[in-house]
Amino acid sequence: MNQRERIILALMQIENLLELSKGLQYTGFLTSHLLPIKYEYERQLVLLTPASKPATVQTVSPEVNG
Repeated sequence: MNQRERIILALMQIENLLELSKGLQYTGFLTSHLLPIKYEYERQLVLLTPASKPATVQTVSPEVNG
């Protein structure tokens, strides 16, 4: 299992915990501790994912004859 897969699995577990926490006492407390961990895993996943090159628009300049 590589790092990317491990991070994705961790994010899935965090989502499960957030879902299970709904309706419990101190949901805000639990959420406030889980969200920073979720965001850190998302940040690390972005760092592992190769950035796709943005699409570039090629402009063709008109040739000036004269």
